[in-house]
Amino acid sequence: MEVPGAKVAPKTRRVIGPRLRVLLIIVLGLFSLLMANGVYLSVITWLQHFTGEVYEDLFYQFMFLAHLVLGFILIARSSCLAFCICGLRKIDAIAARQDWLCPVGNLNCDIAVWSAADASIRV
Repeated sequence: MEVPGAKVAPKTRRVIGPRLRVLLIIVLGLFSLLMANGVYLSVITWLQHFTGEVYEDLFYQFMFLAHLVLGFILIARSSCLAFCICGLRKIDAIAARQDWLCPVGNLNCDIAVWSAADASIRV
């Protein structure tokens, strides 16, 4: 039942679209592998510390290498890709606004977001 004279809310856009959802699933999958790998490495390290026996074998070394590679992929590739996607979405959002000629209100927030994203890529 509609009330006469009531404002109709504008149609909202999904933040995570179908293509970005695939990227999110990949990143979360890599992150879960990295966490499981980190738990394994931590357990072996603590077990070795408390028992005094050496548990670091070839499998442990491969797991450590996999941990380094997964971490590098997540940090280097995902943050760069996320930076590009966020940048394109921001440009698209600015172009869709009516007041895109004078986006002064969000200027400080935009500078902070772009600086943080740039810093995460350079690390």
